[in-house]
Formats: sequence, structure tokens, C-alpha cells
Amino acid sequence: PHPSPCTVDFSDAPALFGAPLSEDGVRGYLIEARPPNACQPIEGPMISNHSLGSIALIRRFDCTFDLKVLHAQQAGYQAVIVHNVHSNDLVHMVHVYDDIRQQIEIPSVFVSEATSKDLRVILSGEPKLILS
Repeated sequence: PHPSPCTVDFSDAPALFGAPLSEDGVRGYLIEARPPNACQPIEGPMISNHSLGSIALIRRFDCTFDLKVLHAQQAGYQAVIVHNVHSNDLVHMVHVYDDIRQQIEIPSVFVSEATSKDLRVILSGEPKLILS
């Protein structure tokens, strides 16, 4: 038996670059980035059912937000959730490099460390997520 879908609301701060989230949000499988900080190119999603996209979960720090999101986009993700580390503060993700910002076409949001832990619990049971 498959677990029944659930809805979890969490606070986030949309990035100040890239596409805004649509009213319908983004449906996809939540996958932790490898490497977790996405400061180097990351592995693409390994999903056999391509009817749904993939959402990358990436940890904060070590490089710029715009580079993290670009690496996820280049790997084939449809959206990004960047999470804080050792803090539940929300920050506005801004771009540093115009040339990178101009390449970013996917939406991304920033969440607290507590939210990232909740998302990992959901991920372990039901990896499908709707980001809206």
C-alpha cells in the first residue's frame, strides 16, 4: 500500500531571481542534492516516471545562491528549495552574478533548517512534493 498524500504548509522566502512560482505551484519529487551544497555541478534526478518533475533540496553556504540554483537547473531540476543551516531565519536569496542570473529559468525558495528536517521526514516516506 502507498502512503496517502499529505499537505504540509511551511514558511519560505522566494528568491529574488529566476521564475516566480506559478499559482499552481510545482509538482515534483523532492531529492537531496549531491553534493548537498550544490556548489559544484550536481547529479541529475534519477526518476523513471517523468510525468512529474524534480525539486532539489540544497543546503545553504559555501557559494552563492544563484550558482546553486543554476547547477540544479543544469542537472534537470524544475525547482529548488535552499535550506538554512543552524538557523531558522529566512533570508532573501539574491543573485551575485548577472551572467548567472540571466541563465536561471526555474523558481527557488529559501526555508529554515527546521523546515528542511520536516521535509526530510516526508522525503523518507513519500518523496512526491508540491511546492506552491
